[in-house]
Amino acid sequence: MAKEKSVSGKGKISREDFEAFKFGVERLKALEAELNLLDTKAFPYEATSIRKKLKDVSLIPVIERELSELKLKIEGKAPRNKAVAKRKVVKKVKVKAVKPKKKAKPKKKVSEKVSKERNARLKRARLKRIKAKEEAEAKKEAELKKIKLRNARLRKARLKSNFSNIEKDFKKGFGKDIKRITG
Repeated sequence: MAKEKSVSGKGKISREDFEAFKFGVERLKALEAELNLLDTKAFPYEATSIRKKLKDVSLIPVIERELSELKLKIEGKAPRNKAVAKRKVVKKVKVKAVKPKKKAKPKKKVSEKVSKERNARLKRARLKRIKAKEEAEAKKEAELKKIKLRNARLRKARLKSNFSNIEKDFKKGFGKDIKRITG
């Protein structure tokens, strides 16, 4: 049974986990020393990429693979970019596999007839919508005319009643004056 130690806020770490981590740190140091021995002037991007990863123990397999690729590049024996090579092969295969086949020509008479009927249906539908809009506008205009006529009549009636009221008031007031004058 492995001894477990408590780390503040982290829970318990077994001795085996600690030893594995210690081994990983030692491996990272060895990989860093190996990288420092290489002449990476021609490949600065790859070198900095590996250096950034040297701080994470879980990336050791990735670092080892990239380091071996970098060594091959430095020696001039690096294989061509595998992804590019794969794409080219896939394109060649696709080009060979997808040969244009002779297409059966569709019957023009049937397709033209169908398209003419479809166009005619669309045209009729558009005309119906346009006619419905025009009818709705005509109804609105008729309603507006009715409202305007009714408002005009009401205005005229109000003016008439106001005039007759004024006339009555005038006669009442003027009649008193006439009686006073004539006596």
